[in-house]
Amino acid sequence: MIINNITVRRATYEDSATISNIERQAASLFPEKLLPKALGDQTLSTYEIESGIQEQQLWVAESDKKLVGFALIRRLNQLMLLAEIDVLPKYNGQGIASTLLSLIIEQLERNRETALYLTTFRDFMPSRKLYDKFGFVILQSDDIPNELRKILAEEIAAGLGARIAMKLTINPKIDRK
Repeated sequence: MIINNITVRRATYEDSATISNIERQAASLFPEKLLPKALGDQTLSTYEIESGIQEQQLWVAESDKKLVGFALIRRLNQLMLLAEIDVLPKYNGQGIASTLLSLIIEQLERNRETALYLTTFRDFMPSRKLYDKFGFVILQSDDIPNELRKILAEEIAAGLGARIAMKLTINPKIDRK
């Protein structure tokens, strides 16, 4: 799929090293109080990337045949989770994350999923603006599914600051055939 001169496609094994590099560079944008430097250098494991590729749940965005962003979803029991979405800093503000997220939501609609969940920094406005634009809502403590509650607890224990859980309700398109 090509949108605004950005090509979005499923990731391949050849993309793995570049995906880690994109994640590392994107992490440099977060303030140290939210993402301590030591944690900013940690990226998705090779296993997570390769599983995403194998399960066709990892997409990349290209500009002029260069990888500039990626998004990974994964199933967590009955939940679909946006595990990661990153864009190279010099390409921010060009709609790449929006393009990736739109494609994922369309895929989930086709698969008749009813929601997409994520965890993010409460106080990092670029991410919050993206998620708000798509209609994600912040989950109150009582509304957070156990699987997501566990992820939040792990993130906070690892030293990530001010984390929240969000949910996008997906209304699958009705097949009228």
